[in-house]
Amino acid sequence: MVRSVNRVQVRLNEERWHRIVTRHPELEPYRDHLLETVKDPDFIAKGLHGELKAARLYIDIPMGPRYLVVVYREVNARVGLIIT
Repeated sequence: MVRSVNRVQVRLNEERWHRIVTRHPELEPYRDHLLETVKDPDFIAKGLHGELKAARLYIDIPMGPRYLVVVYREVNARVGLIIT
């Protein structure tokens, strides 16, 4: 669990993490990066259906410089969840 820039507690449960790495196996070693992206993004874009897209540039990863984009939803002022 991590706080978003809006101070909302955003969670990443094991089931959701498993779905993410099933579709994107290259992300398996980067769970902490994913949480850091929600906590301290370079920028956030609003999605069409109320979701937020946090993006952060990582330059020190073996794949070379990449933006990590995390889609999440702030359900209310206290609770949020990572979508993908």
